[in-house]
Amino acid sequence: MSSIITIVGFTGSTRTESSNKAALRLVQGLLPEQIQLDLLSIEDMSIEAINERLQQADALLIATPEYKGLLSRTLKHVFTQIAPEGVAEKPTALMGVGRGHEHAQLRLLLGELNAAVLDEHVYVSAEQLHSDATRQQISVLLETLTRSVQDVVPAN
Repeated sequence: MSSIITIVGFTGSTRTESSNKAALRLVQGLLPEQIQLDLLSIEDMSIEAINERLQQADALLIATPEYKGLLSRTLKHVFTQIAPEGVAEKPTALMGVGRGHEHAQLRLLLGELNAAVLDEHVYVSAEQLHSDATRQQISVLLETLTRSVQDVVPAN
């Protein structure tokens, strides 16, 4: 593993001005020096391109709401089409801006792909997104995600 940790971040929202895309942009401003965030616009990418970026990542950060307890069509499509080895055993953190805070369906899909989903998460309302408390929660989540990547023993 290189000294720079690459986190691939994406959301299930297709709206340009979605709160969850805003959350990922907020994360970019809070990153420690040794972490880079590679933001994907999965709605504009082929499954092959998504697979390639996931394969290169050290960790995943998914910021998405649930719509009435369900994932967005875009996110569901991606997770049912990607190559499992791109996320298998990869530390994965979840964030959400909105009302639905369970991500039960997402956790189920990630579990089937054998992703290493963190217990820690950040779920806030749109009104709370730019608060100091939310920034602190995101910083703690990033620290946990970083430790999870560093704890992964390279296969040799």
